[in-house]
Amino acid sequence: MRCYGIAFHYRDAAAAAGKSRTFVGSYELELLMQAAAWRIGMARFNLKFIDGNRELDALRAALARGAVRACTVARSRHYWMKGNSRAPLRHGCFSRGILTRVNQRELFAAPAAWPEGFRYAPEFLTAAQHECLLEQIRALPFEPAQYREWHARRRIVSFGGRYDFSRHELQAAPPLPQFLEPLRAEVADWAGLAVAQIAQAIVAEYQPGAPLGWHRDVPQFEHVIGVSLQGHARLRLRPWPPKPRERTAHAVDLAPRSAYVMRDAVRWGWQHAVSPPKELRYSITFRTRRS
Repeated sequence: MRCYGIAFHYRDAAAAAGKSRTFVGSYELELLMQAAAWRIGMARFNLKFIDGNRELDALRAALARGAVRACTVARSRHYWMKGNSRAPLRHGCFSRGILTRVNQRELFAAPAAWPEGFRYAPEFLTAAQHECLLEQIRALPFEPAQYREWHARRRIVSFGGRYDFSRHELQAAPPLPQFLEPLRAEVADWAGLAVAQIAQAIVAEYQPGAPLGWHRDVPQFEHVIGVSLQGHARLRLRPWPPKPRERTAHAVDLAPRSAYVMRDAVRWGWQHAVSPPKELRYSITFRTRRS
């Protein structure tokens, strides 16, 4: 269960004297039922913007040095400033500034309707990030996904590990390319994971009509984080093991630039499938290794 609220951080007396800064954002709380009582299992502050006196001594000193400074608020996203211009830094497809967005559609969605451990952000990527990633992805050497002796209609490229369905083992694959590293850091931060935990990625190409059937990801992996690009698709979920003739229990329309994470109950107690898209679609799926 997650609860959301807007947080304003300030001190009245200092604010009246112009000696404070205001951090505006949202709290995300995960409540756990333990011993017949609700407890906070996780609390995260997602920074939306910073306001107030921008000329505080510490900040002014850092800017005077022309230093790059990273600031985080309770495991929120990271923001960088450089020099007096406060121009955002750019790394690959990703750039950040002192002001950034918060995903209001995710904030006010109704996650209670989804299975435990599932989270969805409809506009995870900016339009610029999306186009930059597509430019890199289109040049990848895609090959049909292979399941034992069958070849699927979707085509993939694996990084950090490739699962052999004939031998039922995880085999070596090239390391993640540099253009995926910023996105890897982005999804790790969003999912509350260390970047190093995300050790494997698959980039998939779905031509119109190419499905992904019912399955659970192989047990060598733990968390599953997916990012959708270019085309729309529908992600379907059903409990595992399924009842006779049971089809979809939950469905999520995956929009381009969206992201989802599956962990805990939905990762192990549910199957998922992707309906055949009506248009060309790409996806990037990150996974952590199971300890």
